[in-house]
Amino acid sequence: RPLLERLILVFLIAIAFVSAIQIKRLAYPRVDFEIMTITTIYPGASPDDVELNVTITLEESLKEITGIEKYKSSSIENISIINITIDPDYEDKSEVKDNIRRAIDGVNDLPVEVKDRPFIFEHKTENFPIFEVSLTMPGGEEKTIRFHARQLKKKLLDLDSVSGVWQRGIRDREY
Repeated sequence: RPLLERLILVFLIAIAFVSAIQIKRLAYPRVDFEIMTITTIYPGASPDDVELNVTITLEESLKEITGIEKYKSSSIENISIINITIDPDYEDKSEVKDNIRRAIDGVNDLPVEVKDRPFIFEHKTENFPIFEVSLTMPGGEEKTIRFHARQLKKKLLDLDSVSGVWQRGIRDREY
């Protein structure tokens, strides 16, 4: 049956062509590493104070959450860092992430010196920079560099393919 074979072959080629056109292709695929980091700044505190007043308080709020495989904390001078690994076998990982956020937001007994809420960072490929640009000028004043950095940031944010711009290394202005 050569006619039937040719019809099936044409049909398969047409399906393959349509599928190849409609498939999503990403140069940088989105990957969720299922790791979250909670960073809290406690200015002027020793590592022992950070652990007693911040790290242990946040860890206590995380103990009730199911779906956490493990967490590891470190308390250094002025900073508390908690790395949370979500259980890969747990079904609803977004629910676990939401529960972690709610638990951390629900902690109200942090010291008064902790002015900012704990910063929660999800380790995903879309949260890491793809390109890093450095702006330097020979003999340039900070005021000039700051102006050009602001202009470059505005131009980059105008591009549709840029989701965010973060500035680092700019010192606070002094009088």
